[in-house]
Amino acid sequence: MEDNCEELVNLTPMRVRRDSVQSTIADYLAHEARRCSQSDHLESDGIIGEVNVSAFFEPSGTSASAAGETTDNFEFNEPLERFMRNEIAYNEFMQMTGGVGLDEEEAGYDVNEGNIKIFSDSSQSVEIEAEKESSPDVYDDFAESGEIPSTSFIIESPISKIAPHERSLEEVDEDRLLGIPLELRNSESFGETAPGAKVAGFGGERRMKTNKTLDALIGQANVIYAKGQTKEALTMLLEVIRQEPRNPEPYRQVADIYNDLNRPQKSLQYGLLAAHLNGSRTSAVEWADLGDYALKLDKNEEAAACYGRAIRADSSNHFYYEKRINALEKVGLNVLAMRTRFMAMQSVDRGQVDFEWFRNMITIAADHYIKMNDEEKAIAALETFVLRSREYNRDATEQHKTVVRLLMNSHRFEDASKSVFALCPGITALDEMGRFAVDIKYNNASYTVRPFPPEKVHRFVVGESLPTIFLARLVICFIRLGRKDLAPTLVDKLFERAIVPEDQQVYLDIARAYHAVDCVAHAQKYMEHLLARPHFLDVAEAWYLYGLFLSIRKKYEEACEAYQHALDLQPSHVDARINYSSIQQRLGMVDEAFETLREYDERLLVRQADFLFERKRMDEFARCVRMLLAPHFYEIYLNNMALLKRRLPASERGTVYHGIRVQAFNAVRGSAFEKYVKRVGQLAAAEERAPSEITGTQLHDYCFKLLETLLQQKRCLDALHVCCFAYLQPLISKSVKTLETFQNLLLYCSLRAHVWPLAFEYLRWFHTLSVNNNALLSPSDRDLLFTRIFNAMNFVFCHSQNVSYHRYIMRALSRTSGSLALQMISGNNSLITGAYRHALGEYLHVWVQIPDNPLVCMLIGLTFIHMSCKKDIFSRHMVALRVCFLS
Repeated sequence: MEDNCEELVNLTPMRVRRDSVQSTIADYLAHEARRCSQSDHLESDGIIGEVNVSAFFEPSGTSASAAGETTDNFEFNEPLERFMRNEIAYNEFMQMTGGVGLDEEEAGYDVNEGNIKIFSDSSQSVEIEAEKESSPDVYDDFAESGEIPSTSFIIESPISKIAPHERSLEEVDEDRLLGIPLELRNSESFGETAPGAKVAGFGGERRMKTNKTLDALIGQANVIYAKGQTKEALTMLLEVIRQEPRNPEPYRQVADIYNDLNRPQKSLQYGLLAAHLNGSRTSAVEWADLGDYALKLDKNEEAAACYGRAIRADSSNHFYYEKRINALEKVGLNVLAMRTRFMAMQSVDRGQVDFEWFRNMITIAADHYIKMNDEEKAIAALETFVLRSREYNRDATEQHKTVVRLLMNSHRFEDASKSVFALCPGITALDEMGRFAVDIKYNNASYTVRPFPPEKVHRFVVGESLPTIFLARLVICFIRLGRKDLAPTLVDKLFERAIVPEDQQVYLDIARAYHAVDCVAHAQKYMEHLLARPHFLDVAEAWYLYGLFLSIRKKYEEACEAYQHALDLQPSHVDARINYSSIQQRLGMVDEAFETLREYDERLLVRQADFLFERKRMDEFARCVRMLLAPHFYEIYLNNMALLKRRLPASERGTVYHGIRVQAFNAVRGSAFEKYVKRVGQLAAAEERAPSEITGTQLHDYCFKLLETLLQQKRCLDALHVCCFAYLQPLISKSVKTLETFQNLLLYCSLRAHVWPLAFEYLRWFHTLSVNNNALLSPSDRDLLFTRIFNAMNFVFCHSQNVSYHRYIMRALSRTSGSLALQMISGNNSLITGAYRHALGEYLHVWVQIPDNPLVCMLIGLTFIHMSCKKDIFSRHMVALRVCFLS
């Protein structure tokens, strides 16, 4: 030991590397050097363990090799400084320095699931308070006096490191969970980045050619720690960390020291740093031990990250998955826990666990993905379950049916057919030489089927163990993939089997598949073979498809017979009625076509209405459209109070006025049309005929045609009721274009129907809207517009009087003083109601402005006459004299 000490003393002073220019340890040591002498920082005489090591802590700026090292590290230091100043992102920093970014590092977690984008917020760091732990008094003294070196560069946050938005992601930044500083988040370990690293022997461990001085200093720290000089040992190890921050060994030694000092938090932090910097040489067992240690300290986030690294090192150990799932669920990362379950299903070797373990994992994950409406992952989970069931010789036919159905619904026909070949027993494709036409390989998580679709198939070998539904769906997949040449042999195999009722629809789906790829001739021939079997003679859908294919091929008479068969078996078959009626019209059978459409179904009513409108049979058209619209208007009848109380969105407040809506409801309340809507709507609701087949534009067109028809027939009140219901219909009011049609017709219809409250409400809204947009109009247009508005108001006031009308005019007059038209209207209202003195005052205000207007003079005279009629014999004489001398 003494010889080693003598060699250590004779070594040259260590150079200070600039690998970590932003290291807070370096800042701390520089601060300590300024505060007191360096020898005082260690010991008064610079002796540790009878060895003078003060030279090791002298600045290395005078070293002969410093200039060269600065040049060598410039390519690293400049990007690091820019990154620490937040000028570049972390991934860009990694690219500039030749490192591996977070996205590439986390890609190791993907197991047959594609690339998952990793969201990380590497710019967030949380400064922490000092650690509060119970420890022996002697070490508390160290902490209180500040003699234990600072470790503030290690992030230790008392709050969660996971942002709220990250809890719904399938990946988080594990480096941040582990507390790895930004400077050390390079995935390359010290041995891989050390300039002198080399491999010893074939397949041997990677051996590092490191700085012998630092190695000696680490050894010396171990020696003096064994002698009880804890503070000095920590100081030396932290100095090694400062000079070589990517060397995992000093971190490991510091972790061991803190563990002996009963400082588990610090021990865990340095242990995590050591494991991270050791890179791929850190075994799965070591990561799992760190995870267990973190769990004991109730650090579930760190534990989950540790178990994730253990899974990366050993993806087949089921214990790591179980522990990671538990830790993730404790911190609320349920989405990531489900993904871990999915990884476990794919990666764990079946020799370690039983089938129930897989069943539990897959059931929980599949239920989660189904609830989240993530169809792709739900399919993958169920398919993994089918694969695992095959390994354990368990039946999973129902789950496999669901997988194939979902794949076909997503138009993934190639994947669906591969699944049938790989996971179903009793189906094999052979070439002309009798060899397998496709090669199927399996692993724990998936399978491969190549080539696919098979290029040349001489024959298919189909066993009885293959369910009929899979055979039929395989035919459909080949047709939709454009390989209908492979279908006939399988169809022959299908026809050899007995047909059961539950497989009926899948037989018809084959005909629909031919139709989808425009192979109508094949579809017709297939349906002829299908209808030759007794089981399908009584199926209406089979006759309908046969008639459809015949009509496409312009065989109309045979198509009519097929549709008639379908309607005889199922009179409510709407598609058959519509197509049958179209062919009858084409053949000149107009009356028969109309009779075919006589049904209360909405689609039939639409077809019937178009038929009647084309032939100008307007009375029948009006009755048909009323029946068509009644279920849509019934929704308004049921929800009238809710619609009245509903707060209008900001986008509708300029176009939809609440007062108009109220008056529109009042206009139709108690009417005969409302009773008709109630009766027909209740009938449709009882039969569960939801009014959802036509669009808002179609609904607008039918309402407008019906309104036009009723006005031509002088049925103005009925037209108003239709207009009010159309204006209130939510499907129409969604679009401003369709809404404005009936909003503008409300005034016309209300005036024709003599519904004055609705007319006044519309005029009040329109006048207010025009006043607010006054600046947008030219003077001539503005005068013409307000003249028309005031004329319409006078027309309404001549037929109907209400105190609310007078109040509105008075308010409008106070807001727009000097409006002669409003003063005239106000005077007219007062004259009609008997307030002659107020009327005379209003007229005189106008007369002062336009004394030569004969209408104003006549109204003033008329007012005096009314006033004289109310006075006694003496007062009348005085009033008459005033009239005589008025001019």
